[in-house]
Amino acid sequence: MEYTYVPPPTPTLSRWRALYRDHPGLSCLRVLEYEAIGSTDISGDVLDYGGGNKAPYTGLLKNADSVKSANIDPGIKPTHIVKPGEPLPFDDGSFDCVVCFNTLEHIYDPVASMNEIFRVLKKGGRAVITVPFIFRIHGHPDDFTRATPSWWQETCRRVGFEALNLQPLVWGRYTSAGSILGHRGIWPRGQFHLQHLKDWLYAKITIRQPVYAGKGAIASAPCLPAGCWWPRSNRVSYCRPAVLRMAWQRREDRRTHGSASLDQPHFSGTGTGGSSPGGTHSMTREPREIAGHTVFIENVPRPKPALRSLRRVFGRLTGTKHVERFGVRLCVDETIVPRSVCGAILAGTYELAEAELLQKGLKPGEKVLEIGTGVGFISLLAARLAGAQNVSSFEANDTLKPILDENRRLNDMASDLTFKAVTKDGQPVVFYRDTNLVSSSIIDREAGATRVEVPAVAFSDLLASLEPDVIVMDVEGAEIDLLRDPLPAGVRALLVETHPHIVGTEATDEMIEKLVREGFVHHTVMHKNILFERERADG
Repeated sequence: MEYTYVPPPTPTLSRWRALYRDHPGLSCLRVLEYEAIGSTDISGDVLDYGGGNKAPYTGLLKNADSVKSANIDPGIKPTHIVKPGEPLPFDDGSFDCVVCFNTLEHIYDPVASMNEIFRVLKKGGRAVITVPFIFRIHGHPDDFTRATPSWWQETCRRVGFEALNLQPLVWGRYTSAGSILGHRGIWPRGQFHLQHLKDWLYAKITIRQPVYAGKGAIASAPCLPAGCWWPRSNRVSYCRPAVLRMAWQRREDRRTHGSASLDQPHFSGTGTGGSSPGGTHSMTREPREIAGHTVFIENVPRPKPALRSLRRVFGRLTGTKHVERFGVRLCVDETIVPRSVCGAILAGTYELAEAELLQKGLKPGEKVLEIGTGVGFISLLAARLAGAQNVSSFEANDTLKPILDENRRLNDMASDLTFKAVTKDGQPVVFYRDTNLVSSSIIDREAGATRVEVPAVAFSDLLASLEPDVIVMDVEGAEIDLLRDPLPAGVRALLVETHPHIVGTEATDEMIEKLVREGFVHHTVMHKNILFERERADG
């Protein structure tokens, strides 16, 4: 079962006024919760699991025909006192809707509660649940869990829910940080609203609000029992100093490890690595001994487009729908293309190194096999350089099809494109579809990606049938397995993005040495990307 992600509403001045006019003095998370509850259809016979007649939100359940409640705390006046883990005192299929607000995190075994919620729902009923995620530990009486997306998806599937909608409860990054850290000093309520103002301005400048860490997400089901609130957050670095430090350390590690193989002595040119920050870059071809062969290394600095942030903001403010890069037109419509990808395209940094190396290494008329097409930028550039009839592309993630179709339409090019994974044996393979679509892979990176099975084609079969001159490969770490066997002698060049931060520097170095032994002795290095050539395109 896959879930439907429902993005949070964009901050606006009218919405800001309405929230605090209706609920003065409450926290941001609480008013967002009440806003979401008020806009959700909660009708028929309703069970308030974890609530009671004294719950502050009871007025939001005014459309219900009847409301019963279950709670451990008699002080909140529930209709039934139920201890955690006990079965609910209701028959199967008793309720049209079950609401459960900020309760499951206080129960040691929330799966048992989910089973009970499902049991008492009528067929076609819905569950509306809120839970915290990036939120401080709080009692009442205990605080046990912060569940991940995969946990909610798998739990709902096992319990029997058939549809799942997930929506974050967030206003913006500054307000989320304030909710975690609290407001201290002079005029804390003023600080509170100043953070709201900052988030409104940020959303205004960037046109659309990104997804931020928040407290929960509302879910409802159009048909069979469904639901779960859950916070989707990949911006945890805005939440609290400890998390900020961890996120920054991870970014530093990624920056270091991402170019680790390029920083080995045989890639250093003049003793500095590829494109390490602060280093100088050699533009000369330096001979090095690798695996008993003389290898010629050229380290090329990765271009850094000037004013890239300004270009990104300007493109969004003007509502630009497509831009041209290296003679290729690319869609930057955020209703089609992920926001992060749009930003990189507008800034001119998206797959910049691959494009530079492809222009350097591809000869007109050469046959190209591309594995890992992404949004189609490199395949379209290859088609422009070598002819569309000479380019065959493979992409495992079929959710990229609308983006690829739009980019191919913009360029009036119809090169061969197949939605299959490329593996050694050609058998169907588990594919880990990440929320960041272009980072999805057949390697489990333990980032909460969705597991799906996709068809595959054997790499050896493609080499035999297509007889490519040039192979372009960006497969998020799967290059190690694909390149274990020798490439045919007819393959003149290989452009590969390395991923030592995923597979390790040792595996990446072994892959490089194996390619050297096969005769790929001309290396052009740019950031994590290497153009391997048996003979140089420029002679």
